[in-house]
Amino acid sequence: MKKSCFVFAVTATLLFCMSISTAMAKERPKDVGNVIRVLKEITAIKKERIPSELLQGAKGIAVFPGANKNDFMVSGRSVSGVLLAHDSEGTWSDPVFITLSGGTLGWQMVGEPMDIILVFKGKERVDAIIKDKLYMDIKVKIQPGPLVKNVKTAAKEEPKTEINSYVRARGAFADVSLASTTVQIDHASNDAFYGKQKISAADIVSGKNENTSEEVKNLKKLLTGYAAGK
Repeated sequence: MKKSCFVFAVTATLLFCMSISTAMAKERPKDVGNVIRVLKEITAIKKERIPSELLQGAKGIAVFPGANKNDFMVSGRSVSGVLLAHDSEGTWSDPVFITLSGGTLGWQMVGEPMDIILVFKGKERVDAIIKDKLYMDIKVKIQPGPLVKNVKTAAKEEPKTEINSYVRARGAFADVSLASTTVQIDHASNDAFYGKQKISAADIVSGKNENTSEEVKNLKKLLTGYAAGK
């Protein structure tokens, strides 16, 4: 009797986990779709938008759509997003699902929901995330902006910047620091989206587990066009 109860409990647990994975797999294309929405809205802005020149030389981009203040101000909460690596040939990788948490300074002054974008100038910080996580402490040189209107000035003033951050709420960019936040791999979401247990971020970025869904194709096409100034 005890053995049958144990088997039933294990089976029930497995079915429950499978149902969660199935639900997550259905939600992930929506997340990618929200990232596409954010990028389309930004590209539609004529003056105060992320410079295409910045994306041309970027080693990666992370986008977190629809964040709320409580995602950062309440312990244990985080906001979901995706990371795409950018190689020397101008090719964007498939999306790696990630989370952003921490960094309460200034959030109370920003409207919501917020769209958060990180543009990585160097490969080192992208690699740190791919390995598991990146804590943006004082050693990580992260600065807000620049926008198209002041990109030349900013380039001269911030030559050592490793990551440019953008926080957009109610249609406008806010000058908020993302220092002390943590970017971490969302392993469960990656497993669900790519249909493979314990898939590594490195394999996703290298194309070993390519996802050819329309959402992913559209996202990569949009980033390629944006970086080319289209």
